[in-house]
Order: sequence, then C-alpha cells, then structure tokens
Amino acid sequence: MASTPRRSYSNATIAGLMTLARGGCYWPDCGVPTIPMINGAPRLNLEIAHIRAFEEGGKRDPDWSVAERNSFANLMLL
Repeated sequence: MASTPRRSYSNATIAGLMTLARGGCYWPDCGVPTIPMINGAPRLNLEIAHIRAFEEGGKRDPDWSVAERNSFANLMLL
C-alpha cells in the first residue's frame, strides 16, 4: 500500500512565513491578525497554504516532488 504524501514544514519555514506575514494574512486587504489575543492569551489564526496545489486535482506542476510542493517558495499564510 502506497503512503499518502504529507504536508510537512520545518520550524524555520513556519518562522520565515510568520516573519514575512508581519502579523497579518498574505491576502491583500484582509486585515485579520495571524495571532489575535483572545481572553488575554495569544491564539494562532492562520493556515499555511500552497501556491501551487499540494493535493492531486488542484492546479500544480505534476513533476514537482512532495518536498518541492512543501518548499518555502510554494507557501503563504492565510
């Protein structure tokens, strides 16, 4: 049985995405913070999205490996 490819991101990749996001969503004019304070505690409010689809059936380069699809250059925060 073949294993299903997994989404996997290093801590450095997550930190890089958070730094580039500068506290907000990558979507223009979204304005929603990535870490809002709820009842005095910080909460993560983000999703790591693939620019070119990770899953089959989405728009993606079929020749890319799982590592290439999970690479920093193919990710953004929403």
